[in-house]
Amino acid sequence: MKLYYLLVNYIKFARVSHWLKGIVIILPIVFSGKFIDFTLYIPLFKTFIIFGLVSSISYCINDIKDYQKDKLHKYKSLKPLASKRIDLNNA
Repeated sequence: MKLYYLLVNYIKFARVSHWLKGIVIILPIVFSGKFIDFTLYIPLFKTFIIFGLVSSISYCINDIKDYQKDKLHKYKSLKPLASKRIDLNNA
């Protein structure tokens, strides 16, 4: 059970829920009428993953940088790093 909570905290730390913004990568194919061209799906998927990883990395770097300030903030202190659910050295 502890592993589950640790994994959930790392997912929150990486803000995987923000990956939905990657839908903007799919929109050009939909509106160009090439949605049925399956040869575009692999590059589309790779681009979506890279976009998500880059955004997660930037969020993580920002959380590490603002760690001390976030601990003092009313809402930001609930983040996994600021609340010490994830160790700063592991981040």
